[in-house]
Amino acid sequence: MWDLIPSWLADPSAYAQPENLDMTTVIVVALANLFFGLCCLAVYECVRRKTPRTYSPRINLGHATPPPLPTSYPLQWVAPLMRLDEEQILAIGGYDVLVYLRFQALSLKIFGSFAPYAVILLIVNMSASYDDGPSLPNLFTRLSLAVIPERDPRLWAHLLGIVILTSIT
Repeated sequence: MWDLIPSWLADPSAYAQPENLDMTTVIVVALANLFFGLCCLAVYECVRRKTPRTYSPRINLGHATPPPLPTSYPLQWVAPLMRLDEEQILAIGGYDVLVYLRFQALSLKIFGSFAPYAVILLIVNMSASYDDGPSLPNLFTRLSLAVIPERDPRLWAHLLGIVILTSIT
């Protein structure tokens, strides 16, 4: 009837993993993202110093003001803000800021507590015999679960990881 979805979008083979994807591709993308993030941070630092009210609009309301933040060198303002307790954050920023910061803190706790086991899973995946699994064109695939054949005892490590991650959350 109506072709609302283009044919190239409905083709599932368009989303297949390319054969040339390897760790160098992942590293290049990670470095590009790091560079872009550092550029954004530099722009933020410059704008924050030139127009301080841009990132603190609640100062104009007059009900609660944050502590004076040092600005002599970049990111010097982070340490005083990290020392604020929840009552001060609630008074200065409101509930939306407090909930957002709690969510970020919970995310860091979950990641930090599961990351060591993720390293163990990488080691388990690297220990699998490449002869048992499908042909593996690159290191990126060798680090994944694709290298472990069906009914291999090493699959228990991944199941244990799911149980650990579920119990952490």
